[in-house]
Amino acid sequence: SPVSMENAMDNIGQEIKDWNFENIVAETTGKWNAELSKLQVETTDTVAKRIFYTALYHAFMQPIMFNDCSGEYRGTDKNIYGDPGFTNYTVFSLWDTYRDAHPFYTLMVPERVDDFVNSLIEQGEVQGFLPIWALWGKENFCMIGNHGVSVIAEAYRKGFRGFDAERAFNMVKKTQTVSHPLKSDWEVYTKYGYFPTDLTKAESVSSTLESVYDDYAAADMARRMGKEEDAAYFAKRADYYKNLFDSQTNFMRPRKADGTWKSPFNPSDVGHAESTGGDYTEGNAWQYTWHVQHDVPGLIALFGGEEPFLNKLDSLFTVKLETTQADVTGLIGQYALSLIHI
Repeated sequence: SPVSMENAMDNIGQEIKDWNFENIVAETTGKWNAELSKLQVETTDTVAKRIFYTALYHAFMQPIMFNDCSGEYRGTDKNIYGDPGFTNYTVFSLWDTYRDAHPFYTLMVPERVDDFVNSLIEQGEVQGFLPIWALWGKENFCMIGNHGVSVIAEAYRKGFRGFDAERAFNMVKKTQTVSHPLKSDWEVYTKYGYFPTDLTKAESVSSTLESVYDDYAAADMARRMGKEEDAAYFAKRADYYKNLFDSQTNFMRPRKADGTWKSPFNPSDVGHAESTGGDYTEGNAWQYTWHVQHDVPGLIALFGGEEPFLNKLDSLFTVKLETTQADVTGLIGQYALSLIHI
């Protein structure tokens, strides 16, 4: 229970009525088989099948329920709240999950998506901004960007309506415009059109590129709700990625407040989310240059057309990475198959 010992005992009484170990094993096995059977793999390779279903099991382990059988839960302000009328969830590792896991959830567990969104809204209203990385009912400020914005906007775009869209967009807009400690200084961002490396604690390039995607998501949701002024505002910010593209090197590069590029510049230098200094988050210029998820044609235009764009993309897989970074694995050239957050 996130609330009390008494609620924990009540949960046990309601969830495990007969205390029969074999029955619980069978019931739990049945529930997991039902979930995992949503995807059928036809192969004679039992090892590949085991790997696939293990990965699927991991994908379904979070977000997790964070309320009692009574509906009560503990908010991000540590206060106890009554039944909100939906299942409250926590463990939103959004920097890790907004691109793949949450779109996957809209396909495989659509019955949970509205509750995911309602949980994000509820937590956002309590703490003043949408969760960045919510863990066990509290914000831990891990990583960059605020991808609760894109999770909500995607749900709205795909037709999910089991949440109050006005409340949702209000939190999206507040999250992207009202600065809060540690993670967002929107006054600086909008003044310069990027996070200057000399005015940003760390990860200036990554923070900019992650934020412009959330701006795009906010613009898309606003446009679909008929909020043309908001849509235009966020669409303009979604183009800020262009301000960090250096046409001389063809990389997304750290830029100072005076408009000059930070030097010296080594596109293979790897930054880390918990490091001091560094302009990239668990990656480098080779990887983050492609982080324009919402406007690939615009990125191609910055390169000067498809040919130089494709030549650069090909080289991503052949240039050797020279780094002392310990948690970058699975490399194919500069392409990092697995960036493990330790």
